[in-house]
Amino acid sequence: MANETPGIACPNCGPTADTAQRLCPNCGTPLPGMQTQAVAPPPVLPPGQPQQPWAMTPDLPQGVRQKGQGNKIVSWVLGGCALLALLVLLGLLALCGIITI
Repeated sequence: MANETPGIACPNCGPTADTAQRLCPNCGTPLPGMQTQAVAPPPVLPPGQPQQPWAMTPDLPQGVRQKGQGNKIVSWVLGGCALLALLVLLGLLALCGIITI
């Protein structure tokens, strides 16, 4: 008597695979009798509730920002620095007596 290992025949290519495997080792086809996990559908919101697209964030690699987010911050910082430099310059000119405020 030959020692035969129990297995499941692949419906696509034919060779038997171990019963613990979910996919055929030859072609990757799901084996019959193996349970696959069902993916739950996204929740359905009631008609009166807003979808809130602002709450959803895209899956971006770590450290990568969406286009335009950093530009706003840089613009405000540079604008604030320019205004501060202008006020300091006017103060120095007034201190030296070149202009009167």
